[in-house]
Amino acid sequence: MLVGIPYLERGKQVLKYILVRFGYLPVIGLLLYLYLLPSAAERQLKRTQVALQKATSWRMESQSPSPDHDESTLQEVVCPNTFRQVIHVDMHNGAPSTDWETVELPTAYYERTTGKDWKRSEHGRRGGNNCLVHPPLLDSVHDILMIGKSEKGDKRMVAGESCRDWRWEIPARFGPPQVMTLCINGDDDLPREIRIAGAPDSVTHYSKWNQPITVLEPEMPPPPEPPPLRSYY
Repeated sequence: MLVGIPYLERGKQVLKYILVRFGYLPVIGLLLYLYLLPSAAERQLKRTQVALQKATSWRMESQSPSPDHDESTLQEVVCPNTFRQVIHVDMHNGAPSTDWETVELPTAYYERTTGKDWKRSEHGRRGGNNCLVHPPLLDSVHDILMIGKSEKGDKRMVAGESCRDWRWEIPARFGPPQVMTLCINGDDDLPREIRIAGAPDSVTHYSKWNQPITVLEPEMPPPPEPPPLRSYY
């Protein structure tokens, strides 16, 4: 009961009661909203995920060094069923370098290795929709968003195109966390570089997003000449 309390003091008591009872709810709601609000990096990665799902073509070039060899990969993808890949491996022990090249067209699949002629697959095309198999990051976005920690970086230029770095740290089950830096273009939300920290780093560059890419049918070797006819006269 507030009976007997002077009018001014009674007003203070009522105001305090209202603030205690109701005044903190908006503050708590605001804090909860800010806590649940996706970070700038999360929002960017979700936009990138959507852009990757809509991509129709791209070119990828990667460098993956390791203690015993260096590997470089070139991929050109045109949705839904045109694909070219070249893998080059340099061994550190002085062994000859090796190349594998494959071309997949709507009607056939071709392959060759170092010093060999092109060979057309007897089974025709091997793959399905390349845009469901090869887009970068698509298989990893869910895990990155669930457990990754992000940090916004600076803008920079990659192969003449502007992009912003987004650093993600993904905990590993064993060992140190994996650190991945995505340089994403702000106009189309597509990556221009993916760098995975290591000793040394593994770096992949992307270009020609949604642009025309021509993948030509390989020039096959001429068929072998038939053996000469034997004369029995």
